[in-house]
Amino acid sequence: MHRLSSHYLYLSRVGLECSIMGNMNEPIITRFAPSPTGTLHLGGARTALFCYLFARRHNGKFILRIEDTDKERSKQEHTDEILAALKWLGLQWDGEPEYQSHRIDLYKQAAHKLLERNLAYRCTCTVGELDAMREAQKQRGKNPKYDGRHRESNLGKDTQKFVIRFKNPLDGDVNFTDLVQGEVKVSNSELDDMVIMREDGSPTYNFCAVVDDMDMGITHIIRGDDHLRNSLRQCNLYDAFGVKRPHFAHLPLILNAKGGRLSKREGSYNILDYKARGILPQSLCSYMARLGWSHGDQEIFTMKELTELFDLAAVQKSPAQYDETKMLWVNRDYIMSQSNLELAPVMFPMLRAKLPQEMADKPSNLEAIIGLHKERCDDLNTLTDEIIFYYEAPEYAKEEVAKIITAENLPAVKQLRAKLDLLEPTDWNALAIKAIIKELLAQDAKLKFPDIAMPLRLAITGTTSSASIDKVAELLGKEETLKRLDLLLEEKL
Repeated sequence: MHRLSSHYLYLSRVGLECSIMGNMNEPIITRFAPSPTGTLHLGGARTALFCYLFARRHNGKFILRIEDTDKERSKQEHTDEILAALKWLGLQWDGEPEYQSHRIDLYKQAAHKLLERNLAYRCTCTVGELDAMREAQKQRGKNPKYDGRHRESNLGKDTQKFVIRFKNPLDGDVNFTDLVQGEVKVSNSELDDMVIMREDGSPTYNFCAVVDDMDMGITHIIRGDDHLRNSLRQCNLYDAFGVKRPHFAHLPLILNAKGGRLSKREGSYNILDYKARGILPQSLCSYMARLGWSHGDQEIFTMKELTELFDLAAVQKSPAQYDETKMLWVNRDYIMSQSNLELAPVMFPMLRAKLPQEMADKPSNLEAIIGLHKERCDDLNTLTDEIIFYYEAPEYAKEEVAKIITAENLPAVKQLRAKLDLLEPTDWNALAIKAIIKELLAQDAKLKFPDIAMPLRLAITGTTSSASIDKVAELLGKEETLKRLDLLLEEKL
């Protein structure tokens, strides 16, 4: 038994595997409900993934709800980016997205029902009054909260400038069995009468969520454990409306590499940034699934496997930790598992974006090039940089040329150029090119393989590191290889 904070009491999780599904005849409906006040980040994307996988495994529905009632902070561009990120990840929702801003009348009707049943009331407290109330409570060593002073005032419709507050039960506890965290309980005395409708007539988050979840028939609410207190408050609202509560599953936090909490301000965790870096969506989903969930010792999953295997009972309570190196390792494995034919359509637009317009349509043997170089790269952006020399001649730094071509190996480099020129186009292949290099080495015992291969590598790639240079030269072709060797020799001479 331990405490997460002064408000929550957690007991050991008992029998969760039997309780997760609830009524086995109950259709499973999950929802992902992002707020378009920012872009989709890693924590939100993992929540969406878990909601999606749970629904799909049980042949249920996965609903997307955009919680955009914050008029000042909600932006259409953020909505567009969230939709784009979910589509890129392959987390396709059922039906059209639901927008809370289109459902305001529904929230007003629900609030009116609570008023009619004396389960909510109008409150005219000003900001100044509320501040003074809380300050006085602090001075007395009390937990600052609304003191319910208008709870029984019976303020009517003619009241000016009011908010609507929910009458939270005064006695007893509110509790539920969380499908990840176990038993969660708090005394109702710890909770105040929360505002459900603001002075301007707009609904608050907790109220919207409950009304929407009831209306949409949500059976399982899967979200971060930072929402635990919201869930406790919402349970009393479900009870007030006289409906069955949904099942709750609160996921552990994702910490950064230093053990701190991930933040939306950390732009590197924006999901569309992963796409721009050349992370494959399948690999990111596989990696995200392991942030808090496991299936034995398996590290890498296909989406099909995830859909078949995912279960909430295997989600851990303790925080997960984001590991950039591990994420790239998973992505590299996915890159290697993809065929060159599958990777080419993804790589082509990335190449085209980095090439001058007149060279944009030049790639022809892209699949073969990908096959040669992909094992060297953790992401497709790096792979793009690795192979761009095939389509754009490199520039040579005089200092680098001077280090690579010396008085000792310059004659051999010239001979290499001459012998390569004698190869017939039909004989231009890696074996023939490598044979020429070995022949030159046999003629001069002082020379080593790098003395000849490195100048060829620098000529072709503009770097001193690449895949096997004989294979690279084969793919580049005879004409372009000789042209670049000439340019390099001109720099030297």
